[in-house]
Amino acid sequence: FDMQLAVRCFRLNLKQITADLFMRKLFLQLLCVITLTGSLSAQVLHPVKWSASVTEVSGCEATITFTATIDKTWHVYAQDPGSPDPIPLLITFKTKNNCATNGKAVEVGTMKHKEPVFDNAELVYWENKATIKQKLTIKGGGAFSISGTLEYGTCNDQMCLPQIGRAHV
Repeated sequence: FDMQLAVRCFRLNLKQITADLFMRKLFLQLLCVITLTGSLSAQVLHPVKWSASVTEVSGCEATITFTATIDKTWHVYAQDPGSPDPIPLLITFKTKNNCATNGKAVEVGTMKHKEPVFDNAELVYWENKATIKQKLTIKGGGAFSISGTLEYGTCNDQMCLPQIGRAHV
């Protein structure tokens, strides 16, 4: 029995076993990273849901009302949030036929709060529910069409997200 040959075989075997374990460990780590990356990218957050309605005030005036349902712990910043840091609400209208916006959109139910994340700036935003009303002028009466795009920032105590909402009435 050759002892040196046995030691060499043992060392070769040990190197092969170590290499196999390293490759298995590397494969499992890569698999975990790929799985986590895939599951994280699949989690698109939409903490705000928008709806719109139109109320006719007279034959030549109407009001479009946007209402947002905001998930618990989230908030949406106003058109003028009180600081340049958060993303403000921006409403863009597309009108067709004989309809035009009249003045600036009016915010209902906003609140002010000192926000430590933004150097204790006093910020204006909504929690739970947001309502925005825009007056419309209808020239000549009759049917009209209007659509709106709402771009806004929404935050909770862990993150902020840019969002886009769309409504057509």
